Amino acid sequence: METSEAHSTATRLKLQIQQALEKLPTCELSLAPQREQAIEEMLGDFDKAVERLTFMIVKEPVTRRATARMVVDALLIDARELRTALQSMIRRRTQKEKQAREREELINSKFVPNDATALNIDAAIEHNRQLTTATGAMDDLLANARGILGNLHEQRGVLKVSSSVTPSDSRHTCMHRITQTHELTHTHTH
Repeated sequence: METSEAHSTATRLKLQIQQALEKLPTCELSLAPQREQAIEEMLGDFDKAVERLTFMIVKEPVTRRATARMVVDALLIDARELRTALQSMIRRRTQKEKQAREREELINSKFVPNDATALNIDAAIEHNRQLTTATGAMDDLLANARGILGNLHEQRGVLKVSSSVTPSDSRHTCMHRITQTHELTHTHTH
């Protein structure tokens, strides 16, 4: 007897929630949050009634337990579907409210010329000019570095020749070897 009362309570709550959900889309937007809250409370009561039924299944005779389990499972599925339907309606309502707000803001907004955009473009042009200048400076720096490395390479050749000259060599012979080495290095690098 107790199980049938809990089942009838759960079924009654389910029907009340379904009726409330049917009326929800037609109510005024300002009243919708209060009605949604009332439906949430009914869903909470429905969940409690189904939970009570779940505990009562074990009190049923063995022959009726499978049927009672199927009834409770169906009510659990109904609860999930009702909750999903409510969430969907809440989502649609908030989307409508957002669209109405955006429409109102658009209607009430004052449009201004795009002067701010021109300033942003000018800033982008200035930034591009600075990047181009920095790139040119880096190219000059790399060219200077190549020249310095070339000069160091030439000096290395000259130093090798001068270190091979002995003190007994005459001054003329030493200068002649340095000149030859310099000319050889110059012809190889160019």
